[in-house]
Amino acid sequence: MVGLGGWGVDGAKVNAGVSVTAGDIVMQGGTHFAAGTLIGSGGGSTGGSNPANGSVSGEISVTTTSGGITMNTETNGNAFAMIGNGGANVGNLNGSTPTNLEGAIQVNSFGGITLDATRGTGTNAYTQIGHGGLAANVGAISGEIVVEAGSGGSGELTLEGGASTGRYAQVGHGGYNGSAAISASTVTTLSEGATTLTSGTSGSGYAQIGHGGFSWEGDISQSGVGVSGGDLSLKGVNSYAQVGHGGGNAGVAGTSITDSLIETTVDGATTLSGGNGDSAYAQIGHGGYLWEGDLLEGEVDLASGSLTASGNNSYAQVGHAGFGSDVDMVTNSTIRVDVDDFIDLNGGAGTFHYAQIGHGGTNNSSAAGINDLVVSNSHIHLNTDGGAGAGDITLDGSGSNGYAQIGHGGTRSDSTPNFGTYSGDIIIGAADDILLNSGASTDAYTQIGHGGEGGTGSGSSGVYDGDISLNASGNVSVKGGSGTGAYSQIGHGGDTVQAVGSGAIDVVAGGAVSVSGAAGGTDGYAQIGHGGNGNDENQGVEGEHIAVTGLSGGVSVLGGG
Repeated sequence: MVGLGGWGVDGAKVNAGVSVTAGDIVMQGGTHFAAGTLIGSGGGSTGGSNPANGSVSGEISVTTTSGGITMNTETNGNAFAMIGNGGANVGNLNGSTPTNLEGAIQVNSFGGITLDATRGTGTNAYTQIGHGGLAANVGAISGEIVVEAGSGGSGELTLEGGASTGRYAQVGHGGYNGSAAISASTVTTLSEGATTLTSGTSGSGYAQIGHGGFSWEGDISQSGVGVSGGDLSLKGVNSYAQVGHGGGNAGVAGTSITDSLIETTVDGATTLSGGNGDSAYAQIGHGGYLWEGDLLEGEVDLASGSLTASGNNSYAQVGHAGFGSDVDMVTNSTIRVDVDDFIDLNGGAGTFHYAQIGHGGTNNSSAAGINDLVVSNSHIHLNTDGGAGAGDITLDGSGSNGYAQIGHGGTRSDSTPNFGTYSGDIIIGAADDILLNSGASTDAYTQIGHGGEGGTGSGSSGVYDGDISLNASGNVSVKGGSGTGAYSQIGHGGDTVQAVGSGAIDVVAGGAVSVSGAAGGTDGYAQIGHGGNGNDENQGVEGEHIAVTGLSGGVSVLGGG
């Protein structure tokens, strides 16, 4: 340990800061229980038996001059490696005023930076750059985090979760199963090479750049997330990989994440791959699987060479909320995605698994069995920056309810009533071809618009509003799938959805526009317009238009067989 305190040492730790400079740095948890390594003050299992003496503060600076930084776990439990104030089980141990953790963190590595929680099998052995730690239950956390990998010209930033409970890798304040209010704490990572987040084979072996963590509780405010570098890869295995605040099974009623921009700048490819199970997601956005709270707020910006999002047996999403999240409102959270080449959204292979650019997700806001999510003042802009959009935008439906969507909302199970309220324009400024290909499984739909598959169509009607504008230099194809309810649509609504849809629709293709229902199956319709099969609500507003143009190939509309 470099800093004030120690395991189980109570009392305030206030200092002028901790600074470490070396050629390279290796931090490795020991082979005995609680044999952690820490650059920072605290030490683990510390609190404040005296209510006035619990805070831990001080800036932290870590620099390497010729090599990299490696942070490893080890065999036994609580054998962590951490740069930050706090440690495992830090906080209020004796019923006193909770500890506060404060101070900026600056990590600058000549080479790469690796946070590896895969070594060993003991529980709760984690790696983290940020204040808090596993089961840190404190009052408040603050302090900006800046992490730079490869300042010498090359080097990658790698986070990898482990195989046992609590074996996580995180750049951000918080940690597994803790709580605190976090504010004024921007997280910035810069890498000369790739940035790679891979979750572990444990359900809580997550990898995250952002505040919070698996089962974390507490408000997060005025804390942006910035990630830049070469390729960006988020891969869920049996837990999640996330850029954003929140985390799987995190939050609680009344929790909010507010005024927190996410900005990712990727020189190469961005790849999001869901893993094995609902909670093994890959997401750029706040919230996460089963995240619970009142409000999510913060724009999401992604600039990249390309974007591939594959749900597989979980989900892949650019946007807030997530599978089964119980969120009352998402507001002031426009999504901007600008890519040089292609965007591929591949719906999940498993039931209710998906790929989406938009807020919401499968059964969003349904922890209480009611879909009542409100999304307001939150547009979706794709390739609106000059020079972006040279490649195709492709949406492919896959497994049962394995959808691909650009828009707010998502599919829902038959037992979930109500349809939510979603507003915001959807603009695709440039692409070569725009292709919607629905699948052969039940409800394997594709959609550009708000809404999604509506289950049994029960409950209170929704309201979906926003103009839709698509511009392709090549062709636009909207093709229904052979699976029951595997519709394809440009417009708000969806199969069996009960919602009022409004907003002008403009589709312009340099080539042809084709709209074709499925050759077989039931309700595999294809549509440009609001509404959908079984939607009994009024659609459109007087004066709004639907304009479809195929400049060189015309427009074809074919019913299914």
